[in-house]
Amino acid sequence: MEIKISRLDLKRTRDNWPDDMPFSPAFIYKRPVTPVERWHVVTARIRPGEAPDISDSYEDTYIRIPVFPYKLPPDADLAFAKILELALTCSAHIPAVIKKLHIVTGFPVDLLYADDIKTHTGICYWFGFAYLT
Repeated sequence: MEIKISRLDLKRTRDNWPDDMPFSPAFIYKRPVTPVERWHVVTARIRPGEAPDISDSYEDTYIRIPVFPYKLPPDADLAFAKILELALTCSAHIPAVIKKLHIVTGFPVDLLYADDIKTHTGICYWFGFAYLT
């Protein structure tokens, strides 16, 4: 399986976002024109113990891969493990052999800080996932 990672500039996206709309950023991927490709895109935040919301795309020229916030521990190794857990959880719900996993990460990340204990408690990462079969 091929893995592709793309980055989405959340600051630029937020700065250009209309004030009267909820913030729902996404990476737009121009897919190669191949009629037999089928993309499966995670369309909502992944919740533990629930099947992910996934939509399919057969013929679209562009694939919209939304990113969602995940509050994770400040340790890089645990954050990396979590992104793998999320990606693998979703892959179990794809009904065919996966040829490519496209992971989108949003940057910059947000540091989470607890004023009462005066320390960082985690990092808010933004991730999106799409699978090619």
